[in-house]
Amino acid sequence: MSIDVLHVINGFHTGGAERSLANLLTASASGEIRHGVVSLQAGGAYSTAVASAGIPIWDLGMSGGTPSPLALLRLVRIVRHVRPKILQGWMYHSNLAASLSRLATTFRPKLAWNIRQTLDGMQQEKPMTRWVIRAHRLTSPAVDAIIYNCELSRQQHENQRFPHQPGAVIANGVDTQVFRPDAAARERVRRDLGIPYSATVVGHAARYHRMKDHAGFLNAAALTARSIPGVHFLLAGPGVDPGNAALVNCARGAADNVHLIGERHDMPDVFAATDLVCSSSAWGEGFPNVIAEAMACGVSCIATSVGANDEIIADTGRLVAPRDPDALANAMIGVLRLQEGDRRRLGERGRQRILDHYSLDTCLSNYQALYARLMDA
Repeated sequence: MSIDVLHVINGFHTGGAERSLANLLTASASGEIRHGVVSLQAGGAYSTAVASAGIPIWDLGMSGGTPSPLALLRLVRIVRHVRPKILQGWMYHSNLAASLSRLATTFRPKLAWNIRQTLDGMQQEKPMTRWVIRAHRLTSPAVDAIIYNCELSRQQHENQRFPHQPGAVIANGVDTQVFRPDAAARERVRRDLGIPYSATVVGHAARYHRMKDHAGFLNAAALTARSIPGVHFLLAGPGVDPGNAALVNCARGAADNVHLIGERHDMPDVFAATDLVCSSSAWGEGFPNVIAEAMACGVSCIATSVGANDEIIADTGRLVAPRDPDALANAMIGVLRLQEGDRRRLGERGRQRILDHYSLDTCLSNYQALYARLMDA
């Protein structure tokens, strides 16, 4: 089997990095560069789409994200078998796994890392992740390219003694044919959830994790509901469902119309059902797909000033400090009080910004140029 680029990723479960790789692979399936992917963990929401596009997937079946000796041995065997020209990790643990497996080969493929988050402070990371980040510094002399998904991430990692020379920024890309305004989807999702068509709806999409600050968002929701009667709050994401007792209790004290709808695979439709989308992340974001995808759907956005949010939103929405529910609520109230036409035009400007700067075609072209440079070096 002949593979040009062999990707290594923790898994294909719902997440920004996983979605970005799936988009890249499916969009590249008919191109000249041949891709394959090793998934450390089994299954995942995006693995079916990748396999259906004809991309070979090797599943190591791990139960966690930290590579085991047995998993590394299997990875080495796969690398030796397919002999890729480029070996590319995605996220810290898989970057390290790719680096270690390359050491066990004699033909030495080019090595690329993909850093998918900002690094606001090592103390925010789990102990094992802190160790893995430090291990990157030791193995970095062998890396041929480090890909960051935003400029802030590059700066922060280089401040942590990651090498400067091979660093490059490639922002995520959005498929603007999939993520687009859709009046029929707006009506359908609202009907299915029992939300009146005329109601005001604020969306929030994120997996349940303390860095996403769901509690802060719900505090802001409570403040917003006092000023905007009848507003509904639609929260989606893995772990964001009625089975999450802590979140249910938090939501109960926030506002009357909170909908916890869990992990969804129809996010373009969910975004279309909203009037405003918020990201309340406290730290750690790189390039939040949620904001770019909501903007592509023509929805006004508010986000905390973390990661690439400032770059993505620019003057098409609102930015607030993280961990400040009052500021988030004031921003929500301000946007929701705009005349409908003004809010619609804000959303249109946001979609145009994604079309101009963050389309999937632009992202794909940037990766192809990087791969061509590495293979020609």
